[in-house]
Amino acid sequence: MARILIIDDDEDIRGYLRLILEDDDGHQLQEAENGVEGLELYRKHLFDLVITDILMPSKDGIEMIMEMTEYHPWARIIAISAGGRGLEASLSLGMAQDFGAMRVVRKPFFPEDIRNAVSEALAIHQEIPNLPPPVPIALDGEGIRLPRKCAKITQKALASTSNFFHSVFPSSDDIARGWSNESKGDKFSARNMGS
Repeated sequence: MARILIIDDDEDIRGYLRLILEDDDGHQLQEAENGVEGLELYRKHLFDLVITDILMPSKDGIEMIMEMTEYHPWARIIAISAGGRGLEASLSLGMAQDFGAMRVVRKPFFPEDIRNAVSEALAIHQEIPNLPPPVPIALDGEGIRLPRKCAKITQKALASTSNFFHSVFPSSDDIARGWSNESKGDKFSARNMGS
């Protein structure tokens, strides 16, 4: 039996998680509607495990995970997400892992998905350090000092955005080829580009 904090802005999801974990496994649960409330509760009670959504009002799950692991580097966190706001669930869950979530579960989920993630996270025994570990520093492309995890996430986000734009918009090389091959009727002709 563990003390678990559930943080999700969706009351139905909180109720579903409560039903899965409280009735069958006898865990003691507390709930929060957003990251701000969740952080306040965590600082007061130091739960054995936190299950948090990623996309929430007031403070999203990524920001909350960053603050929680800064406050307690040994925090056990499970991130759940269905994606949204233009982010795939896999990207937001990957970011959650990069910032300290031990396990991730994609919504919608089955009860066994949650039970397995909870039992795996609770089975991880971490030594509680005397002091939080130093934050590794990395330089981004502009020479700005960033924590390594921030730099890694920034690179992933930029790569994802770059791939999207390259798939939607032609590159300058494609446009140049289109102009030079206009007479041949290539797909990037001036006529097709609205000129």
